[in-house]
Amino acid sequence: MRKKFWLSFLILLTFIMWLNFWPSILASSSIGQLQETTGTPAAQAQEQKPPLETFIDSLDQALSKLGNKKLAVLAFESLEGPGLEREAAVASEKLVQALVNSGRFEIVDRAFLNLKSVGELNPEIASRWTSNLGLGAIIAGTVSRGAGNEVDINLRVINLKTLSIILTGQLKMRPAGAAGSQPGAQANQGVAGQGRAGAATTNPLYDQLQQKIAALAASRMDAQSREKLIMETIGEAFKATPKTKYSYAYFSCGMAPAVCQQFGLQDGFYKIFFDDELILTVDRQGRILECYYYGKNHPQRLDVRPEEILKGKNW
Repeated sequence: MRKKFWLSFLILLTFIMWLNFWPSILASSSIGQLQETTGTPAAQAQEQKPPLETFIDSLDQALSKLGNKKLAVLAFESLEGPGLEREAAVASEKLVQALVNSGRFEIVDRAFLNLKSVGELNPEIASRWTSNLGLGAIIAGTVSRGAGNEVDINLRVINLKTLSIILTGQLKMRPAGAAGSQPGAQANQGVAGQGRAGAATTNPLYDQLQQKIAALAASRMDAQSREKLIMETIGEAFKATPKTKYSYAYFSCGMAPAVCQQFGLQDGFYKIFFDDELILTVDRQGRILECYYYGKNHPQRLDVRPEEILKGKNW
């Protein structure tokens, strides 16, 4: 009899405890379900997009309202002085590359603008750009040091008819090389030394490329045509596949004095950007100063020897 009493008492006690905890279990389950289902599928997809793609989408919408998708990207300015001029140059060129590859805009090379900074922009210049070049807007940007090794990039899209800011954005970039390293100096040693150690450090294809570049550099054509042919010759040689796309841009020493000082340049240099994230720094005579991978799939700069890339290629 006593055993039955205690057994009934334990069953009743268990039932009461289960009733007390059931509301909290219900609440916990409801909250978990809410967190998983909050937002529409479209909103969730938007949240998963990288910031650069989100900015490009917003830019597309803003320029569609403007009725003109022809624009130019000015050279970005460093808010930290010479310390970030290299990152500013890379950031502006990577943005140009992303906009061109999106296929949604018509990009005018900044070389045709002849403007050193957005501070020089005035209504007369803006009017000349809209009438002569058909530009609807420009993108100006600044870079500054962010948290850790990151670089903050602040973007402003300016309507050239009104000189008003129609869109802003902020991106982040990890600087080339790890903290405390000097990737530029390492790349200079690796590339400048090529061809001095004989067959162990070169290959016939690279030698052929050097001969082609030397012949173009010695030609009597005008400087602009000569440099265009040199950059296109190098670009075609370093394409990973026939479908690989590339673009190149000229940087004056006023735009990137740190790079010019590093390599002892007086008349600027070119950057060649490939869609597989290979980047070449080339002087105006066609000498390859740097060869490295850097981008979304290469967040840490990876320096390579140019002759290694040309191994196994057929011309």
